[in-house]
Amino acid sequence: MNITYGWNVKGQRYKNFTDLGNHVLLADEITGFDIESAAAAMSDLIAQSFQGKMPGCTCVAKKASNGDTLVGRNLDMDVTDNAVVLVPAKAGKYRTMGVNYMFNNDKTYSDYLSRGEFSDEDILALATGCTDYLNEKGFFGETNMRSGDERFTVTSVNPGKPVIPEPYILPLLAANCATVRDAVEYLRNYDYCLPVFGGKLSNWNFAFMIADASGEYGLIEIVNNKVYFNAYQPGQANYYINPPANAIEKYGMGYGRLELANKYLPEAQTKEDMLKIMERIAFSKEILYPEYSRRAEDGHIVFEDANGGEVCDWRSDYCKTLFRFADGTENDAMWCMTDSNFEKLQAAVTEGLKTKKAELEQFFAGNEEPLRKSGNTWISALAYGVNCTQKSFILKIMEKKDLTVNFSF
Repeated sequence: MNITYGWNVKGQRYKNFTDLGNHVLLADEITGFDIESAAAAMSDLIAQSFQGKMPGCTCVAKKASNGDTLVGRNLDMDVTDNAVVLVPAKAGKYRTMGVNYMFNNDKTYSDYLSRGEFSDEDILALATGCTDYLNEKGFFGETNMRSGDERFTVTSVNPGKPVIPEPYILPLLAANCATVRDAVEYLRNYDYCLPVFGGKLSNWNFAFMIADASGEYGLIEIVNNKVYFNAYQPGQANYYINPPANAIEKYGMGYGRLELANKYLPEAQTKEDMLKIMERIAFSKEILYPEYSRRAEDGHIVFEDANGGEVCDWRSDYCKTLFRFADGTENDAMWCMTDSNFEKLQAAVTEGLKTKKAELEQFFAGNEEPLRKSGNTWISALAYGVNCTQKSFILKIMEKKDLTVNFSF
């Protein structure tokens, strides 16, 4: 493996990881996944992480004119004291590199350094709970969440097969599959259920964009007790793609972001181009420079469900989890937008973005403290450009121009 960093690496060794500086840790290589134990460990981690907020993710894929398979991917999350953990593994047929950004306010960068080690629980959660994996054959997979809706629950897909919570299939695909076709076939080995978060059964489903070195790519989506595979699906955000969920979903988000990413997709011919697209659609760019992403017209789009009901646009999807209302109350209906609170949210976003813009401006200028202390300012914390054919990716961290990681097998 070859890794280069866009900063002077700290390189401080601890018991089972290295501190690279700038909130980035490199774990020692792990040799196995324990799905059951990892799921139990991650349940509490994830429950503590969300704290009434949700991340937003976008992914696009294509075959470049030279035949290379390219993927672009970002994660819009709140920035506090979270660590980006690079997790190499040889836990199946193939070596993998996973990236874990737990957006967690309990197991933080500072906490890891103060303890000087990863616990057994940490290792399981970090290695098995990565949102992204690239393996030595050029197979890449990433995870996006779908809105929680009891209408789309998953209880059983392949009765009689070993049961696995949805999100934990991804590390197994990365460790055991060289191609997209391998992955689609591998899915038949398991039955699937919803994960448990905070001791409670979640109603959030998961979907995975996968791609390989040969030019194949597509979307795996688990919903309504079915596993769908859409070959050559150009991308995904945080809303359902397949029927019947797509036709009646109310609470998805990222429509405008994905539409804009697909607009720029034809321009991309390298992994660096894909990274630029992901930066271009970042939510922080919209706050700072509305003209940067050219999404001003997208801020007032309202989608309708199959019954003609109003569905909120991307801007209100974000503000409902970001801001308190002007009257001091909070929106605790995390997945539900109603006409009665729509106007309050629009007013909140207008006022709230003034503060967020000031914090982001200071962040870019080198003063990170206001942003990290706020705990509810959103920024594109991670953005990727991946070249599966070259078995490499470039990762940009927390929007700092010099904070890049170049990785290749």
